[in-house]
Amino acid sequence: MGGSFDPIHLAHLMLAEQAFCQLQLDEVWWIPANQSPLKSNAPIASNHDRVTMLKRAISDVEHYKLQDVEHERSGPSFTIDTVMMLIDEHPGKEFYFILGADQMQVLHHWHRIDELIRLVRFVRTARPGYANPVGMDVKSEWSNRFLDIEMPQLDISSTVIRNRVANGMSIRWWVPDPVREWIVERDLYVERTH
Repeated sequence: MGGSFDPIHLAHLMLAEQAFCQLQLDEVWWIPANQSPLKSNAPIASNHDRVTMLKRAISDVEHYKLQDVEHERSGPSFTIDTVMMLIDEHPGKEFYFILGADQMQVLHHWHRIDELIRLVRFVRTARPGYANPVGMDVKSEWSNRFLDIEMPQLDISSTVIRNRVANGMSIRWWVPDPVREWIVERDLYVERTH
């Protein structure tokens, strides 16, 4: 599961857990992006802060692992590069990429997407404000590369959380308590964000 995680929130965690349970995965690997190629702005929080928040959010879940491989590379984080590296390092393993419906809307813009779809199976779910992924229009040759899972619809996004913090509003129950405590301790997102 990749993303900016700026910050990680309860919808991220629920999506990961539903994928883990419904698909009977061995583990969920969390891969924070250095810089998303499709986002014009860099993450608000530093790599250190985002990794620390991820560690705090997943530390008590044995089947969650942090893979901080994209921060070791400079420049944009292309999923294809990460997946190819992971396949080389873990031969014989089958990889899935977990994403929400919001990312399905821009998947056709992803770098070397045709190649990526041949390497991993995508796990998708609906998200409030986006079309249900079941039956989404994907190329026919891609259709068997997508698995749909169900989860409760949580209208939570990192952008909304950052804006709530900037406006002095509570984010309790939007993020895990250890993440909220880190945000407060580090004064993250206090200034108005985009």
